[in-house]
Amino acid sequence: MTRLRRLHDTEGMTLIEVLITMVLLGAVSTLVVGAVAQTSRVFLRTDEEGQGLADAKVVLDRVTRDIREASRVTCDDVMPGGGTDPGCTLHLELWLDDNADYIGPPATTGGTEWAQPEEMVTWYVVPSGDGVHCDVLRKQGSQTATKVADSLVIDGDSSCRTFFEYEPLGSFTQAGVEPDLVTFKMFYDPNRNTGVDERLASTSAHLRNG
Repeated sequence: MTRLRRLHDTEGMTLIEVLITMVLLGAVSTLVVGAVAQTSRVFLRTDEEGQGLADAKVVLDRVTRDIREASRVTCDDVMPGGGTDPGCTLHLELWLDDNADYIGPPATTGGTEWAQPEEMVTWYVVPSGDGVHCDVLRKQGSQTATKVADSLVIDGDSSCRTFFEYEPLGSFTQAGVEPDLVTFKMFYDPNRNTGVDERLASTSAHLRNG
């Protein structure tokens, strides 16, 4: 009897025990895979949100600083590549009178020749070429425009959205009306259709002599 009991004890797991073990392992594996996938999605969203916020902050800080240091806003309607922007909604032209000699740009309406072109700072919002995003560029004087935001400003449809707004209303279209408050709005989404949805960041600033 003792020998039979020992043989029974060494026979191993029954089929039912194996099936129960497999079911339990499957359930645990499902929970683990789900937890890993959820963690991965959270990490992706957090990483993209951080990237977008960091780049948006750089753009907004620099635009705000330029506006506050500017003595005047002008608008010549000209965009890079020969395009036009009548209301200067996609580009911002600022006169930064760095040497305080008060020899600056022409009036907001009329002439287009700058007395000291090196004091002109221009911000552009242009399509990046991927059909989805737009880039933010900054140009000072005759220097080459530098990219400040790398494909973070998204397209509304076939062209970039309206980003620069001016107060009082009617600036650039009415004689004697010059803007003293500039608002910059930027929709950003580093990676379309992944992670977070598009976000809106905006800032408003008065000109130094506005």
